[in-house]
Order: sequence, then structure tokens, then C-alpha cells
Amino acid sequence: MSSFSALFSTSLTMGCIISCISGIFQCIGDCIMGIIGMVAGCLECLVAAIASCLAAIANCLTCGACRSRRGTF
Repeated sequence: MSSFSALFSTSLTMGCIISCISGIFQCIGDCIMGIIGMVAGCLECLVAAIASCLAAIANCLTCGACRSRRGTF
């Protein structure tokens, strides 16, 4: 009966170790995905800022002829 107890204890310990390692890898993966999301958000913000600056320059050079005339019916 003691060999069954030792085998069950070893199996339980290995399950806990594998579970902890799995949790560590999942945490690392979530951290990497968060960093990738942050970089993507920063790039999106920079592209939007550059596009807005180019639109403002085009608006200035054409004396506002490029802007849409909404609500002037």
C-alpha cells in the first residue's frame, strides 16, 4: 500500500510542477502579446498623426478647397 501512496504522491507532484510551468509560459505569452499590442497602438497613433499633419498641409496649400462642405444645404 505504501508503494501506491508514493506513486500517487509523485504523480501529484509532477502534475503540480507541469501546471506551474504551463502557467509561467502562459504569463510570458500574455506579457509578449501585451507588448505587441502596445507597439501596434503606438504605430497606429503615429500614422494617424502623420495623416492629420499631411491633411492640414494640403488644406493650407489649397486654401481650404479640399475640405468637405457638410451641412451647408
